[in-house]
Amino acid sequence: MVRDAAVRVAGRWLVGITMALAMACSSAAPRDVEGPPAEAAGVPQPLELGDGPYERAGDKDGVAVFERAGSSLIRIGAEGRLPAPPEQVLTALLDYSRHADVLERLAECRVLERGEDWLVVYQRLGLPVIDDRDFALRLTWGKAADRHWIRYRTVSAGPPPTAGVVRVTRHFGGWDLLPAEGGRATLARYQSNIDMAGSVPGWMTKSGAADELPALFRSMCRLLPPPYTDRCRR
Repeated sequence: MVRDAAVRVAGRWLVGITMALAMACSSAAPRDVEGPPAEAAGVPQPLELGDGPYERAGDKDGVAVFERAGSSLIRIGAEGRLPAPPEQVLTALLDYSRHADVLERLAECRVLERGEDWLVVYQRLGLPVIDDRDFALRLTWGKAADRHWIRYRTVSAGPPPTAGVVRVTRHFGGWDLLPAEGGRATLARYQSNIDMAGSVPGWMTKSGAADELPALFRSMCRLLPPPYTDRCRR
């Protein structure tokens, strides 16, 4: 029973991480830390889940959850519909002032730099069972045809490492937002890749995503303005 409880906790803080990263609060951009190859300037490639290297791990509340094995990274993804146009969903994702209402594990968040279509943000997550994690992210967004997109990756920025807090240096992912139902709704596709660093039991990193990632979509929906929130799943 203790292990099962820890699994549920692990699932919740993994979702907390994904939400903090996806919905976070360059003159010269900070130096990139280890991560994926930098994409060419311009529009990123669409995210791949069902037709890519991910395996479907489950479905809950209309959200399909995906996982990818065979890597030192925790690789998860999700796809579901939100009852608002993509422009409204994008605005909600970038409306940092309201995110503290839904991010239970977000202990600290500071915007370090800001531009027209990018942010650099420092975040610390207060986690149960294991040491806190912190990181700095560069987040960018834009539109290509009818697809709105958000991408993020770790960068060297923010305060120096702190005792008792593990610095995450490899994390990248993003969102794709596509119109659905004639533009009245959004097909949202999410992908997250993270190396938790430090000491983390392997079973904690492999459990809970299929149950907990749909909570990310529910929280996103609550951030939408009226009347869209009236259509959210309870």
